Amino acid sequence: MNTLNDELAHEAKKAAGLAVKNYYLAFVCLLAALVLNGLAVVFVATDVGSKGTRAALTALPGLLILANQVFKFDLRSRWWWLKHHKADALLRALRDQGATVGDVSQSFSRLQLESERDYPAFDITPLRQAVRAPREP
Repeated sequence: MNTLNDELAHEAKKAAGLAVKNYYLAFVCLLAALVLNGLAVVFVATDVGSKGTRAALTALPGLLILANQVFKFDLRSRWWWLKHHKADALLRALRDQGATVGDVSQSFSRLQLESERDYPAFDITPLRQAVRAPREP
């Protein structure tokens, strides 16, 4: 059976891993958007490639930025880091500061509920605005 110590260590490690993954996803989306935008400018200015290729290169940066905004990779990374640090603090309190198992368990349960409440939800506002935007004839 897992002890509270093991559970806290596992939670802190899992949160750190997810924080890094979300950070990398945000970074890749933004870096790829910048690179693709630069390529689109060059392709359009020099009239290289087909119209479809130029259109795709022009659209992809916006899609990547929209994906980052909708999925909130940067906010989720910060959320996971915060959860990591809180779980790590509880682990240290249990291991090094003489906190009782009951007190730390109660704090961990509270952390789980608060974390669930504060998790960044998807932001579909940009998608709704795109649908509602008036179209020109």
